[in-house]
Amino acid sequence: QRTNNASKVNKTILQLHEKTRTNQLRIPSASGVYANKTARPNGAQHTGTSRESIEDSNVGDSTDILPSDSRCTAPLKEVRDQTFQGGFTKIHASHGVPKVIHMTSKSRCMTEPYASNVDRWRWSGYGLRVHDDESVNHILLRNWSAYFPRLSRALRCLPREGESSAAKADMWRYLLLWQQGGIYTDIDNAPGDQLASSLESFNLTTVDSLIALNWKSKLGQSFMVIAPHHPIMFLCIQRAVQRLLTVENLATLNTWKVTGPDVLDSAFAEFIGQPKQKIIQDGVYGISSTVKEKLQSSFPKESWMFNRTIHVIGGSSAAEKYVRTSVFHGSEKEMLYNLTGMSKWQGERAHKSNLSCQSWLAQSNGSTLS
Repeated sequence: QRTNNASKVNKTILQLHEKTRTNQLRIPSASGVYANKTARPNGAQHTGTSRESIEDSNVGDSTDILPSDSRCTAPLKEVRDQTFQGGFTKIHASHGVPKVIHMTSKSRCMTEPYASNVDRWRWSGYGLRVHDDESVNHILLRNWSAYFPRLSRALRCLPREGESSAAKADMWRYLLLWQQGGIYTDIDNAPGDQLASSLESFNLTTVDSLIALNWKSKLGQSFMVIAPHHPIMFLCIQRAVQRLLTVENLATLNTWKVTGPDVLDSAFAEFIGQPKQKIIQDGVYGISSTVKEKLQSSFPKESWMFNRTIHVIGGSSAAEKYVRTSVFHGSEKEMLYNLTGMSKWQGERAHKSNLSCQSWLAQSNGSTLS
């Protein structure tokens, strides 16, 4: 029976790999040349006025793929980071976005189709980092009290007692982009035909972030280009912390509302000083004077809240030319998730407890994040 099951798994892998190779999944090729050299740490630092520096945003002396230390078992394949010492993409006169693409997966061990899709993001002149569970926890468990004093308590109310979940990925994404900046993409996205050239064309504009609209003309979380210490990420974290701490029943926590897309929508509305919009138009949006003054009052010795903008790109008719979302579908995606140990969280009980977040915190001792 085990032999038959293994044969079926291998056959499925080969079929999916063949579909990727022949481009039946319609994943566009990404241009780029990478050298297979050993990277040398550099530790590039941010020269802004904020308390936290960007840690290891870009390392190496060219576009390098880090050497393998594979612990993956066939048919899974290890996906390695690519590093680049190239500073920032200057899409604002005083703010820059590190040329590093970030994505997350439960593990670096992936099926061939997923690994091939990650390779689509290996562009010349850009770093690429795949953050596994250990890397995600490393970000979440840092001391964030200087900016988010209630964050550590809120994280203890994450779904599934701190194990992998969509809400945990949301919080990690906000914190990573707040501290380090860079380009975030979901691991099952593929770059659209015009994405790479569009990123370069924004080099001379007056914006310091790009957020792509989804097909509903709403802000999407699946692809964001953010400069370090951008107020939109600060507002997202602040709002998500508040919503986590006020959850009334952890077992039925609504991730979409508490940490997900509604948080980004609400934070964007606050950023521009307008009510939430059902349909968002592409264009450049500046920070409202109310938010700027509020942040300046909270952090009087810092300047990261000045002259900040958000450039919204895409829309229902243009989204695919920038980013192709969820390129794996149906049984293909389900099989890939099963083979790589990734979880499909939709429909699962969010938490073992049906207590409120505050009651859970009072009852439990220590962090439950794992």
